[in-house]
Amino acid sequence: MRKRKKLSELTLKDDFMFSAVMVDPKNCKPMLERILGINIASVEVDREKSMIYHPEYKGIRLDILATDANNTRYNVEMQIADEHNLPLRSRYYHSQMDMEILARGEPYQNLPSCIVIFICDYDPFHQDLCCYIIEHRCKESGEIMDDGTGTVLLYTCGKNRDEISPELAAFLDFVHADLKKSQEKSHDPYIEQLQESIQEIKVSREMGVRYVLFMEKLEEEYRDGYEAGERSGYEKGEKSGYEKGQKSGYEKGEKSGYEKGENHGEKNARISIIRNILSEKGSLISQLEEHLKKASIHTLDTWVCFAIEAENCEMFLQKIQKENTDI
Repeated sequence: MRKRKKLSELTLKDDFMFSAVMVDPKNCKPMLERILGINIASVEVDREKSMIYHPEYKGIRLDILATDANNTRYNVEMQIADEHNLPLRSRYYHSQMDMEILARGEPYQNLPSCIVIFICDYDPFHQDLCCYIIEHRCKESGEIMDDGTGTVLLYTCGKNRDEISPELAAFLDFVHADLKKSQEKSHDPYIEQLQESIQEIKVSREMGVRYVLFMEKLEEEYRDGYEAGERSGYEKGEKSGYEKGQKSGYEKGEKSGYEKGENHGEKNARISIIRNILSEKGSLISQLEEHLKKASIHTLDTWVCFAIEAENCEMFLQKIQKENTDI
């Protein structure tokens, strides 16, 4: 895997930052208005399906789910690398939104309009265009089949800037910008608003903890997939690798969670994260283990931040002793 970025190094096109920023309706609504070129009365963003705010979810959601005042559904996702799967991803997201409605017992006639949006830092169709709009169309007559669905693909470096609004162009430039350029003063009020939101997230201790949890989950899924593939074709090896991968980092938390409740499981997950962070900064000090076991979940959330900030294990121990939390 690529080297893990620090929270302070993220820009809007990083998955975690995009989700953390756009889960706020005040940021999501102007984005949708610029992309679609329409005025939207209001937007509700579904936090319940965001792994950033609910790290206990089995899978990682990197997309933003929103609904406007007309009940139109939006699914927005950032795409940095070309994984050659956008058509099937679009199909999957459309079906997900439809099945969520139908599962409630609604007839298909009541299905709302659904728009899937991909913001790409590469050109999905190699035409140097800023925006590609995908619709269902009759091959013979050319007539559009209006089924209420649509897919929009944006390319941050498209050449036809004269064919899109200045506001959308400014947003695409901001998405594509590297860290230094993204921090330069902007004369666009919405870009300034995004810069402020990004800075608030970067200095938030709570979001620092959520970022570490997010990355640990992401890296674990990567390891699980790699190990399972590595052992493919070897029946015993594959089974053993899968079981070990599934249990890695969660074995104690999962066992404790079933025996003593979910609360204890979450505690052990945080202890595992702190150990992983400190293991990269030198040998773990034996007296730390007792402190970690006695600490509350709230205290462990704080200690995750201390572990990130500390240069070595000794500095971490000094910090928690100075704070005198749960010691």
